[in-house]
Amino acid sequence: MMVLNQFKNLDLTDIASQSKIIAIFTEELKNSKADKLQCATDLFSQLFQCLSFNFKDLLKRWKLTQNQKSEFVSYLLYCLYYYELPLGALASINTPHELEYFLYTMAAESLQQKKLITLLKSLPAAKQLHLTSYCSVHIREGTWKIFNLLTSLNEQSQEWKKLSKHLRTKYYNGHYLYKILSEHNHDINSILNELEADAEKQIREIKLILPLLLDSIINSPLAFIEALKSNPYIDNEQIVKSSRQAHENLKQMFSLYSDEDYSFGELSSFFRSFGLKGHILDNSLIKNNTASLSLISQLKALLDIFQKPWDIPGEENRQFILFALSICQQLFSFHRTRPSPYAHGLQLLVFALSTRGNNLEELPWLPSVLDGLENVKEHLQKPLKLNPIIVFDQATPKAFKKNDEYIKSLAQKFHAEIWHLSNKQTLQIAKKLGIETLIKTSEGHNFGFGGARNCELLLAPVIAGGFQQGCSSIDELLKLNKKDLKSIYERLVLGKESQDLFIHLGEDDVAIPTCNIFSDALFANSCKDLYFNRSVECIGRITHELYAFLDLKNVLEMPSTTFNQWSNTLFKGSMKGMLTKPKFCLPMPIGNEELHVILPKVSYIHFLQPDIHLAGTRFPQKEIPESPWDGILESLKQQVPYRFDISTSSTFTDSRNLFGRNIFPWNDAAIRNSQRILCLNDLWNYAASQEVREELKRRFWDNVEFVFQVENSQLLFRQCLAGLSEVNYDADVPQPLLDYFKMIQHEAQMFTVLAELLLAERASGSTSYLKNSLKRFENQFKVKASQTILCKGFLTLIDAIENFGKSSLNIY
Repeated sequence: MMVLNQFKNLDLTDIASQSKIIAIFTEELKNSKADKLQCATDLFSQLFQCLSFNFKDLLKRWKLTQNQKSEFVSYLLYCLYYYELPLGALASINTPHELEYFLYTMAAESLQQKKLITLLKSLPAAKQLHLTSYCSVHIREGTWKIFNLLTSLNEQSQEWKKLSKHLRTKYYNGHYLYKILSEHNHDINSILNELEADAEKQIREIKLILPLLLDSIINSPLAFIEALKSNPYIDNEQIVKSSRQAHENLKQMFSLYSDEDYSFGELSSFFRSFGLKGHILDNSLIKNNTASLSLISQLKALLDIFQKPWDIPGEENRQFILFALSICQQLFSFHRTRPSPYAHGLQLLVFALSTRGNNLEELPWLPSVLDGLENVKEHLQKPLKLNPIIVFDQATPKAFKKNDEYIKSLAQKFHAEIWHLSNKQTLQIAKKLGIETLIKTSEGHNFGFGGARNCELLLAPVIAGGFQQGCSSIDELLKLNKKDLKSIYERLVLGKESQDLFIHLGEDDVAIPTCNIFSDALFANSCKDLYFNRSVECIGRITHELYAFLDLKNVLEMPSTTFNQWSNTLFKGSMKGMLTKPKFCLPMPIGNEELHVILPKVSYIHFLQPDIHLAGTRFPQKEIPESPWDGILESLKQQVPYRFDISTSSTFTDSRNLFGRNIFPWNDAAIRNSQRILCLNDLWNYAASQEVREELKRRFWDNVEFVFQVENSQLLFRQCLAGLSEVNYDADVPQPLLDYFKMIQHEAQMFTVLAELLLAERASGSTSYLKNSLKRFENQFKVKASQTILCKGFLTLIDAIENFGKSSLNIY
């Protein structure tokens, strides 16, 4: 029989308590002879009672079916097991409604949307406002969904539209809204008035501080000279001369902007689109690594810092100057530059998305981009003929049809041109161009990671070009003769006439802030003649920087590492929301495709907010899991080979150049920053030359040899391989889980043997080293290496390196 409230003596603010709580849950569920769902519900009731919250009453009000209740409680269990239940934060706040809103978030992440809508509709207007406020501050997958649904449910209210729009852009302060509501002000009109007053106060402060900051920045070299004068031990004419030159350079840099006097109305209209909070300036000197500061706080911090410019390190000094400059550039472009650079910039770029049949109706990228474009159109106050948004959808026919209906509804709502392509249509275009091997990089229905990226990078500009020439559909584009299609490809992809387009690389689970759409447009306009890309920092799920050690030991100690945790700290977005000129990815289905080609990065900031990666928890689907191990095997079967493949690719290519052993000659700094590569045509002609292809192979095999040298056992990849090769057969885990890691142990040992065979055959001088190695492998293990789990990705990588350049980007 369950002990009455086993959690009351635990300090929930102590992270160490969570392991004790998990132990209690697993023990009770394992020993329960009654209904497991009822047992789990009782346990959560006890736990939440410690936070002064009645969990059973909430479930009663929600009127969940037995299946819905099971789905919800099962998801809560996984959140507890994998540390997604923020007990410490909830206990610190210790307000019942905070926990209630969090549980609504959990419902949004676990229940069907139809039921969620029913729950939200049943809430009184005041509670809907409270929940909206909570969701605007505590961003994650569930709050994003709730925020959008509440906006949709109240779409007939102009006040709600205004509130949700300005909370989304961060013109309104969600924390301030929360404060207003806590004072029992529930009239939406008076709430809007208070939020407007708060925004107006910040804008008036910005109007005062921004000129002071610009003056401090421009004159900071002179202040540095004055500081030198007071130091009798320094008499360096060269430093004085350099400082005066820096002063002149800064005067020139800001000359177009420093004397501009924007009215309050102009500033207000600008910040309604760009927001007053959350802009990226990741720097320890102003403690903004979560992009949570208000803009006025950032500007005040910078003003204080520039009072002593001699204390600012060089890189920070440059970063701060460019941040201030980017605000000036955007303001000037928004209100002074005619014709608008935003209009021209949008016509120079194409928004493209590759998706693998996911339900787009529940994902943020497409609606967030359309919202942003709508804001730009409102600002310009004139119709724009933009390139169509391109969606490459690798869906089954049924899922494709559902997505198509949703896309058509969005196109109608936003008066937008959106082209939705099936696999068949995508491959028809690729085949007509002769580049299908760069698109179809995997077996089965999907294109693979490299192929999906190449759809965006190589095909999206062609589709945009066809639209510009009058094609109104994919069918019409496919009717173009090869000569006309080739002409579009050479101009807009290869850049042979300096007309290549920029591509916004979409990911279906990434939300793009409105101000970033403005910045995309300005970037495209200002950098149209350069071969550049610009990445954006993110918050949310970090899925491209994975914990490589998914061996049994680490899964036992930290099962949560199987899944991607939420991060409010800024991280590099890689290709998420990247704006780039056309480039290429190797035709491989495995990940790490982002770094096959690294273009020079743009050298100045464009006033951005972080993109938000709403990838989902991706927890197992086991009903009422009794422990963290229930259902985890299915996740591991996907994650272990996926992460190992990425680790294999990143290690042997050293794409980040962590060891100074990058294998891609075109990514060498001397080549990237030279003037010889000005477009994809230049890049490909260099990369596909015989000399470079041989250098690519030489570097790759040097890296394989380097990794397997005895003295390099400390390398992350070697440690990962060693971890997979060592299995504790006495581990207290379910037998199927132990059996899986025994099988992976054998796989890791086979991988090592394959690598050693390849290196030995190459060292012998054999020109058939790959064929010979594979034959010896098969003789030893009685299985083909291509049919194994871990060797298969390695062979795919070898094939891509050995055969690089045989699939040409040039059309003949």
